[in-house]
Amino acid sequence: MKPWISPGEPQAPFSFPAPRWPVECEVIQETIGHIEWVPPKPEPFCPPMGPEQPMYSLSEEQGTTVYHSSPDLYHCPCFPTELQGSCFTRARVGGAPGPLSSPAAPLEGPQDTTLLFESRFESGNLQKAIKVGPYEYVLMLRPDLYTAKHTQWFYFRVQNTRQEPLYRFTIANMAKPKSLYGQGLRPLLYSQQDAQSHGIGWRRVGTDIRYYRGSAGEPLLFRLSWTVRFPHDSDTCFFAACYPYTYSDLQRYLRALVADPVRSRYCTVQALCRSLAGNSVYLLTITSPGGTAGKRVVVASARVHPGESGSSWAMRGFLDFLLSAHADAQLLRRLFVFKVVPMLNPDGVVVGNSRCSLAGRDPNRAYGMALPGSFPGVWHLRAMVQRVLAEREVMLYCDFHGHSRKNNVFMYGCDASGDGTGTRLHQRVFPLMLSKNAPNKVGHRCLRATCCRDSGNAVTVLLPELSLWGWVPSDPGAPQFSFSSCKFQVQKSKERTGRVSMWRLGVSHSYTLEVAFSGSTLGGKRSHFSKEDLESLGRLFCDTLLDFCDPAPAKVGLHLAQGALVPLDHGDTDTVTVPQLQQCLVEADVLLQQQMGREPGSGGSWSDVSPSELESSTSGSDSSMSDGIPDDFHSPDR
Repeated sequence: MKPWISPGEPQAPFSFPAPRWPVECEVIQETIGHIEWVPPKPEPFCPPMGPEQPMYSLSEEQGTTVYHSSPDLYHCPCFPTELQGSCFTRARVGGAPGPLSSPAAPLEGPQDTTLLFESRFESGNLQKAIKVGPYEYVLMLRPDLYTAKHTQWFYFRVQNTRQEPLYRFTIANMAKPKSLYGQGLRPLLYSQQDAQSHGIGWRRVGTDIRYYRGSAGEPLLFRLSWTVRFPHDSDTCFFAACYPYTYSDLQRYLRALVADPVRSRYCTVQALCRSLAGNSVYLLTITSPGGTAGKRVVVASARVHPGESGSSWAMRGFLDFLLSAHADAQLLRRLFVFKVVPMLNPDGVVVGNSRCSLAGRDPNRAYGMALPGSFPGVWHLRAMVQRVLAEREVMLYCDFHGHSRKNNVFMYGCDASGDGTGTRLHQRVFPLMLSKNAPNKVGHRCLRATCCRDSGNAVTVLLPELSLWGWVPSDPGAPQFSFSSCKFQVQKSKERTGRVSMWRLGVSHSYTLEVAFSGSTLGGKRSHFSKEDLESLGRLFCDTLLDFCDPAPAKVGLHLAQGALVPLDHGDTDTVTVPQLQQCLVEADVLLQQQMGREPGSGGSWSDVSPSELESSTSGSDSSMSDGIPDDFHSPDR
């Protein structure tokens, strides 16, 4: 595949075939869809509860199994006995052939109040439901296919609801010892009756939310428990860990893009490769028509981890802005070629995995070592970046993720011992700029000397009061982006992630953008992100790209001291015109000095300070250790 096809050139008709599933997966024929809606007010976190909770046995002697659906990996007649249960073998549209089974227990009559569960749809995940009381259910999630772990993502349907009773749901096999559910995160609920009658979509629900370790004697698993009242009798409702964004959702978005006579002039869509199941891994090339000579490249990707659906909404906001008629979007297209892979792991998204591809391993631990037949998405993305680097500069790479243990939005970068002071500070500039551009919709802060909202008026930008957040927490426009949560240490366990791999290839600014499953705690807020918030983050990312590259100088409160720029003392009104990049380099230097307990302006080099000394915590991404590539994995014929 060529590094890019120039937008504006005639393109062959592009098809979007239906998703392909492993042959052992049953798939219902109903089309699952949800309206888009933004709650009129921020949805607050749930007050934290204690861990005390009655423990329920999962044996059928103490409860009744009312739903049990899981691919039978060990007895599927569709492939040879010696391979059953070991690994993915083949896929087809619609999944398992033949009639569907009936995993839900039938109702005994109109007075039966048992809920009817279903998860055999795209991105769905629920393996088992056990009724342990009149309105109380213990649930089991399905591990990622071809693994026995990674239970975090859930998305399932319930029918036969009653409005009056208080229901309790307990997911009994959550994998992670810590979760934002213990800090106020609420599950999402979608009511079809509310959507049809009132135009209300996904909303946060749940009281008495608890996250705790299972009982002694059980495997080391954790439980998520919540209570809820359904809004209507006889409703069809859905629960989800985060706003779902399926492979079919992406295809609908791209289909509309390709059919748009304006946007398709500066965006081409092609298949980077095909996944193990044969689903297309889509690559978008976005730039202004008329050639790419002299343009630098920005590479962005998302959904390498299928359970992190918030990253897809941030990616959609990024694409919406970049493909818009906004003056800043036009400037970005004139300056850069954008290479975007919006869904790196489509198979995992289709089947409802939390972390893995159909290889049964984490693809974000496979860069630089994977064979194209094992992890095609990450292999072809890395190979594409290598080809582009042979021709021109890749200015920035960013991989969009979701985070289940830390609030707010933050980034991970790459910082190595021995890097010069300038290099180490430069690594921190883009996240610092993004923190300034991300107030929670209170006012507008623009770092550029010429404000993007009014290109005719120049503004003076003064350094704010410094803090590890970028803005002081008391500021009413305090950001949803937490600069203090950003980490730059390259840990050994992260060597084969996309971020570190691209950095090793020579992409000097290589990042992971982490978006919390929950929301913001900054500026006195304790509320969930809406889909609109997630999409606005993508737009702010574009705004920050212009800040990062804008050559226009800004007047800042700095003065030269011994060849270095330092903040002015209070009362000093002199200003000097410097590029805004220099402004943020100075601020990054001051923040590091504060972090290390040095006096601002004391000088000194950062090149001899180890990354671990610069960070109070070495905790990295929301991940387990590398699973590696299975020794016995063989690429299937596709």
